[in-house]
Amino acid sequence: LEEALENEEHRTALKWSAEELAAGLACLAVHDDNKLKIVSAGVLPVCSKMMSSSKWPEEQKTAADLIWQLAFNADVAEVLRADTQLMERLSALAEGGMKSASGAIWVMVKGKHIFLSYCWA
Repeated sequence: LEEALENEEHRTALKWSAEELAAGLACLAVHDDNKLKIVSAGVLPVCSKMMSSSKWPEEQKTAADLIWQLAFNADVAEVLRADTQLMERLSALAEGGMKSASGAIWVMVKGKHIFLSYCWA
């Protein structure tokens, strides 16, 4: 994912886009055991970077989708809440009407939820 963001076209050497890679991680994050592994691998700064680029609005949404999926784990939600830069970016996107950013914030703030999670990708 980081490799894709470093490329001008936001693609890896194998032509995977940052958006496709983040969507794949969001699908993997549906399984609770993967959430902490994904965060431990260092995805949060990369998501924050994706959400800050107005040139790539679909990447912003996909990164927010991934954060939303990760936020359903209480331990991960705690890590997310502690990341002020990421929270500021999520808040800005939520204020702009992005549902996934609003959803991620809601899950982190409310903490308790009933939600069925599906990956349609």
